[in-house]
Amino acid sequence: MRSILKVGSIEGISRALNWLLVFILAMIFDVETFGIISLIIALESVLIAFFIFGMDKVFLRFLPLTKESHLIKKVHLIWILNSILITSLIFLILEFSKVKDALNVFNETDIFLIVFISLLASYQKIIIAFYRAKDNFIGFFCNRFLIQISRVLLILTISIYTLKYEAYLFASLAALSFILLNIFYLRSSIFLYIKEFDSTINTRLILLFSLPFIPHMLSSACLSYIDRVMLTSIQGLEAAGNYSFSYVLGSSIVFIYGIVASFYEPLLYKLKNKLEIEKIQSFVLYLLICLACFVGLFLELILILFSEYFLGKGYSNIDSIFRVIFFSHLIYAFYLISNYQLTISKKTKAIAIGTFIAAIINISLNLYLIPIQGEMGAAFSTFISYLFLVSCVIFSSKIFSYKSPLNKKIIYLFSCIFAGLISILFIDVPSIIVLLLLIAYSFYSLYKFLKNDESVKKFFLKV
Repeated sequence: MRSILKVGSIEGISRALNWLLVFILAMIFDVETFGIISLIIALESVLIAFFIFGMDKVFLRFLPLTKESHLIKKVHLIWILNSILITSLIFLILEFSKVKDALNVFNETDIFLIVFISLLASYQKIIIAFYRAKDNFIGFFCNRFLIQISRVLLILTISIYTLKYEAYLFASLAALSFILLNIFYLRSSIFLYIKEFDSTINTRLILLFSLPFIPHMLSSACLSYIDRVMLTSIQGLEAAGNYSFSYVLGSSIVFIYGIVASFYEPLLYKLKNKLEIEKIQSFVLYLLICLACFVGLFLELILILFSEYFLGKGYSNIDSIFRVIFFSHLIYAFYLISNYQLTISKKTKAIAIGTFIAAIINISLNLYLIPIQGEMGAAFSTFISYLFLVSCVIFSSKIFSYKSPLNKKIIYLFSCIFAGLISILFIDVPSIIVLLLLIAYSFYSLYKFLKNDESVKKFFLKV
């Protein structure tokens, strides 16, 4: 349990550092330069989904079941062959299609660096999964936290000194290059000559396990980042930078979800009683909404206090875009709770299918709305696609039984959030008032849970 909490804390801090990095870059650069950086981040996220090939999940799933050296060799072999294939396809597509024209803000060196950095980042994720599967906290700490903090410091230092987007590329490359030291550490397994592989896990089984993760990861990346790419090609870098900054602010509550989940998720999987699981999930949902709304209030204050500074950097209308993105991620808490239920009941295909359809909806809506409404069109596309994803996963998980009184409370909470966004956008109700009302309702519900339900109280004290 202590190891799980340490890993969860380091993961939460590392993600928070990444968010802080992007936020500070938005403060340093003008809106167009930040638009280029946001496009780089979007392209990296999509490429990582191709390069990683589900090998991180292979380590987490199969390492306890087979010989370590055999699995290390197989994973590295598959990853290398896949990386060569994907890299070749990328440069062929760029050479013989019009994709290169859409990325004309980058020169050939930039594109090469983006591909290579994505390759290193995918290997970092695989190595991190390896150390997590081995329960090796030192390896996890070095490859997750130390590389992340060195990357953040390098990028900020070079960016402040040069004020050029290339600083992001070269600093990322320098920091992520340290991940290659793991090849030296694992060399005895990677380059080991094995006459007979362990029969408990073969390459075919690995591929059958990993292939379904590719469309899921790619759909998730498209759902989160494709709007930046489309805004750049349709509206230009200024629109992409403006939207990206608003997105960074609005999506920051996801890190709160991750920190809470690192404490709550391991304990949830140990529960057997269905009613108890339902109550605790409801309690955690209210906790997530309450904490997220507190963060929302803080971000609203930032927008008020630094509005003139943001305008001076070229950012405009970020408050309206921020609110749509924030509420999109506020309802995302319902997705996370349902996601755990699907994992418990081994219905993870529903997650992949829902994410894939939501990504298609997001791309289609962006194509339609961006030419009409620009950045706000991209924000509404995100909200509608997230709304579909949340509804799909909640329905699939059947997390809250229809006869349960808890179900009515959850539906009421969801309706309040939806009504809150509508009232902000179309009735001009101050967003701070809406957030305060959501905090009051969530806090009161948490109090009632702790006062009236002994199982929830014990769970809360245990965490």
